[in-house]
Amino acid sequence: MFLVYTLVAIVHEFGHAMYAAKLGYKLNRIQLMPYGTIIDGDIEGISIKDEIFLSLAGPFTNLACVVLFAGMWWFFPATYAYTELAFTASLTICMMNILPAYSLDGGRIVFCIFSKWKNRKVAEIILLCTTIVSIITLVAFGIVNIVLTKTINSIAISLFIFALFVLFGAFSREKYKYERLKYDKSKVMRRGIEVKKIAIDSSTIIKNIIQFLEHNRMLEIEVFSENNLVAMLSEEEFYQILQVANIYQPIANYID
Repeated sequence: MFLVYTLVAIVHEFGHAMYAAKLGYKLNRIQLMPYGTIIDGDIEGISIKDEIFLSLAGPFTNLACVVLFAGMWWFFPATYAYTELAFTASLTICMMNILPAYSLDGGRIVFCIFSKWKNRKVAEIILLCTTIVSIITLVAFGIVNIVLTKTINSIAISLFIFALFVLFGAFSREKYKYERLKYDKSKVMRRGIEVKKIAIDSSTIIKNIIQFLEHNRMLEIEVFSENNLVAMLSEEEFYQILQVANIYQPIANYID
């Protein structure tokens, strides 16, 4: 069971990492917890909209796994016995991570929304309140479960333990930050690597260029303005731009 929940938590983080890569960021380190992972709550330079989508990427990945397993049961009923635990783990981590509490994806979404609507200080106060409410709700459901079943069962214990983890996350918010994306291709270049050349207009924003970066192909960028070639960028030169660029600005702002 521990192994399955760990793998599902890694799949959850993979969803975050995939969306972060689209924004030009990578996460080198994560801290696995029983309810998922702890990662940095903010990525400097991205919009509130992308911050929310980044937060949702993990739960949506788990939800996609839930739908996949359910579909497998429909078409291949014999797989139920082998995937029931993975289904339960995926659904649990998805639902728990959307709680509006510190260290959880739902908490990050709450913080983003109120930061945009009010300010960071107000957002932190509101997030603290929703965290307290989440903890009380989990404990209350655990107590109700014990009263109704007249026994201290695994569901109640799980709710109490999770409430403790949320409480721990509220007071111990150690975070590992995303870094700017850069693929190291030194090893694959020893045996040769394909070069992919793209042509873009100088008004193309950095965010839209990032999607062309690949692990196994070298990128060359030709920048045009009014159908005239104005610059040629190697992948390394683009990485240098990416280190300092606002990803929502056009590439023209970063070339001579």
